[in-house]
Amino acid sequence: MSTVMNELRPVEYTNPEAGSQFYQALRDDGFLVLDKHPIDYGLISETYAAWQAFFESGSKDGFEFDQERHDGYVSADVSECAVGSKQKDIKSFYHYYS
Repeated sequence: MSTVMNELRPVEYTNPEAGSQFYQALRDDGFLVLDKHPIDYGLISETYAAWQAFFESGSKDGFEFDQERHDGYVSADVSECAVGSKQKDIKSFYHYYS
């Protein structure tokens, strides 16, 4: 396991303070580990497979990020820097804003 993974904050879903811990971890770090959640692992696996297929396909190129709507596909070429970092993230992602 990488050093980064060792530093992620675990948030236990059943903890009464989970909501505030979840918010704080995302605000401070942008990531967390959600433990003891009720989400079916099969659903998680299906979702990862669908997103992997999307990112590996040419389909993503038809959904470029829209500055007005604040949603769409963001390639690694235009991704941002993490909070407090000057080094650009090396990731691509799809942001959905409803």
